[in-house]
Amino acid sequence: MNTVAQKKNFKVVRILDEYRIVVNAGIKDGVSSKTTYFDITGALDEIYDPETQELLGTIDGVKASVYPSDIYEKMCICKAQRVFTPMDLSPTLGLLEQALMGKPEKLPVDKSQISNPEAYTPIVIGDTAVMRVKRLSSPEEERS
Repeated sequence: MNTVAQKKNFKVVRILDEYRIVVNAGIKDGVSSKTTYFDITGALDEIYDPETQELLGTIDGVKASVYPSDIYEKMCICKAQRVFTPMDLSPTLGLLEQALMGKPEKLPVDKSQISNPEAYTPIVIGDTAVMRVKRLSSPEEERS
């Protein structure tokens, strides 16, 4: 399966609980439980100059990928889909994956100054929901 370049932006309009959110896209927008998913994006952190306190910008990114479970005409309820890693299956497989993939080289940083907004940035109402549509590709398309 390939992800098609087709994408549309919608919004998170309600948070039902820790497992389900509502996106303002539905049947009329082409949402399908078989081919559609949403990347929930938004600002992960604001970066300020430590001397002037001037806002330099934001670090934006994907907070989660969700899949429609209940689809209505103009909205859908979405859930995260559990993704298993080799480490989930076996610590030995996790170590093998690390050995094969390699680890990035660490920088010599002051660990007390590390702030990682990607570690936990919650989804909020108003975050962008980028709709992506997957389709099965033909062998001819794979070769081109």
